[in-house]
Order: sequence, then structure tokens, then C-alpha cells
Amino acid sequence: MKKLFLVVLAMFSLVVCSQTKEKKTDLQKENLKGKVKSVRETSYKAVEKFGQIEKGGILFESFSNYLVLYNEQGNQIELNSYNSAGSLDYKLTYKYDEQGNKIEQNWYSDGSLKWRDTYKYDKQGNQIEENIYNSDGSLIGKLTYKYDEQGNLIEENNYKSDENLNRKWTYKYDEQGNLIELNDYNSAGSLDDKWTYKYDEQGKKIEENWYKSDGSFFSRYTYKYKKYDKQGNWIERIVYRDGEPAYIAEREIEYYK
Repeated sequence: MKKLFLVVLAMFSLVVCSQTKEKKTDLQKENLKGKVKSVRETSYKAVEKFGQIEKGGILFESFSNYLVLYNEQGNQIELNSYNSAGSLDYKLTYKYDEQGNKIEQNWYSDGSLKWRDTYKYDKQGNQIEENIYNSDGSLIGKLTYKYDEQGNLIEENNYKSDENLNRKWTYKYDEQGNLIELNDYNSAGSLDDKWTYKYDEQGKKIEENWYKSDGSFFSRYTYKYKKYDKQGNWIERIVYRDGEPAYIAEREIEYYK
């Protein structure tokens, strides 16, 4: 589960730092339409009853129940993650410079600052470095990023405070700029896991495959979108694991007027 959490973090960083020649907002990277102000997503266990898939109890996993706030420029300014009881688990806040580059992320838990991340960019506006600090200001880790000629993030390296490599991720994309492959390497440079992705014509993820280090298949997630709002954003989807319904995700989306 820890390894999966690291992959989720890698995917999250992919959203916040991937660029194109024309810089995309967070809304564009997340395939959200309209002037979105906030997204509240809640995931429930999927239960089959009488041949129908119904909502069970609230699912408690990383990034399963959260509220994201966006500014009018379409970038995230706050993320609140909740536990199964509905209480705040942690909060992330973001700061930007005049060019719209994210320059600071603060991670709070129990009302106190736990970590702070700061960011550096190249002349093209690509995020190339992220430094992670404890609440006392001491450096605990660093991430570096590399891009292709189209501005897609292709390599991410995670270093410990002593500059030793902790993990490495590489990324591949299709012609539309959708992520189609993620490779997860350990500190020795050996492949731990591989993920592949498929999308529909609207750019929504419909399939995710997880492979072990030896290349053997491990698990498959498929996504079926059931309901949409008037802006065309999905508000309900069912996620299947290896053909069996795993959870139902619902979103409440608020827009700027």
C-alpha cells in the first residue's frame, strides 16, 4: 500500500507540474470544463444487490474523499482531504507568482504545518525542482523533473535530504498528450511497477493496468462514467478492479458565476 501511495503522489505531482508550450491550468490538466470554483469528490464502496451496483460505506483511502478549491485563473489554491468520519485529515494550500507558477505548497494536519514545498522553474516555465521541508525548516527531500520537447514531464527523481536517490518515475504520452505509461523505479534503479493507461475520445481515463517488476500482469482498473452535469463534467463514475465493482465516486462541482 505504501508503494501505491507513492505512485498516487507521483500522479498528483504530474498534474501540478506537467506543462505544454502553452501553459495549461490545473482545470485543463484535470479535464474539467467551465469556470470551476470547487470540486468535492467522495468515494463509496461498490455493493452489488439484485444485479445492481449500489453505494456502500464511504471508502477511506488516500485521495478518496477531498475538496479542491480553484482560483478564477483555473489553478488549485487549496485541497482538503477527509477521513471516513468526515473530519478533516489534512489540508494543502498553494501560492503562485505573477506568471501563474506555483511557488509554494503548505501541508497542514491537526491545524499545524507539517511540510512546506517550494518550487523552481526553467525559462520555459517548466517546474524543474521541488524542495520539501519539515515544519522546522529543515530539508527532508527533493524532487527534480525533466521534460520532452513538447513540454511533457518525462522523468521525476525523488531524493532524500542526503542527496541519495529514493525513487524515480518515468512517463510516456500519446499524441494528444495523455499519459499512457508510468514506470516506478526503486533507489537501486530497478523497476518495481509499471502502469499503463487508456482514454476515451473526450480524454477521460477508462482503463489502468498495473504490472509487476517482472512484467507480469497484476491488476486492472476500468472506469465507467454514469452521470454528467450541464458543463459536461462527470459527477458519478464506477471503478472496477479486475472486472469487479470496487467503488463509486461522486463529485459536487461548483462554478464561478
